[in-house]
Amino acid sequence: MPKIVDHDERRERIVEIVAEMLATVGAEKTTIREIARQSGYSRGFIEHYFHDKEELISKTIRWINERSLQRVNEALDGKTGLAALRTFNELTLPITPEARNEWKIRMQFWGLAAVSDEHRREQSKRIHVSEKIIIGYLEQAQENGELEKSIDLEPLAHSMLHRLYGLGCNAILRPTYFTRQRQLQADHTVAADVGRHHGQGAEHARHARHQHPTDAQLGGELAHLGVEAAPAALGVDRAFDIAAIDTVMVDALANRTAVWYAFD
Repeated sequence: MPKIVDHDERRERIVEIVAEMLATVGAEKTTIREIARQSGYSRGFIEHYFHDKEELISKTIRWINERSLQRVNEALDGKTGLAALRTFNELTLPITPEARNEWKIRMQFWGLAAVSDEHRREQSKRIHVSEKIIIGYLEQAQENGELEKSIDLEPLAHSMLHRLYGLGCNAILRPTYFTRQRQLQADHTVAADVGRHHGQGAEHARHARHQHPTDAQLGGELAHLGVEAAPAALGVDRAFDIAAIDTVMVDALANRTAVWYAFD
């Protein structure tokens, strides 16, 4: 009896290896030859399933995004509206080693999309899907009475997604500063911004402002992500945290502007 070959399983195994390589050594060193070496498959075997390296990277992006969305769906557990939106944001942000690796891969693909019409169109579709997901949660919030019915949800969803992308990129580029707690703190400030439409923002903003992480908490979070930082550096960042989060973020919230890049 001929052996039954699970082609989908083989494809996923190859994509898993590519994801690990992209997150650890980058796109330049993720060659078909090295993928073959690490997977134990021949080069011809890999090229039977994927035409070239760009297709491999594209399939890998799709795979990590599907995994990310699956995590969100599993964690929702009946949540709707703003509660579901908070869960979506928190599980999308790079606050765990797994999510950090996913963001490293995304950012490399975005570089390809900047110079490739095909990848740009593909990425545009992904952004559109993300916007629709956020709009869906905001529509639930309106139905739940959490947001006013008169609010135009599309520009609000665009703004929230832009802030999420900016925060995620900053967390990858400045991991010793944008720790898990600081990312969540920034996300809660965005949630407060949304809540302002229904008179909830002031309380949320006050709550976010007074949750400054201690040096010990920051050190623990950095260790969790595999990032090392000297105690002195933590002290400098902590002092900057109070100035940046309390002043820049809250001022931005009051002025309804997105200034996530102003932290530098």
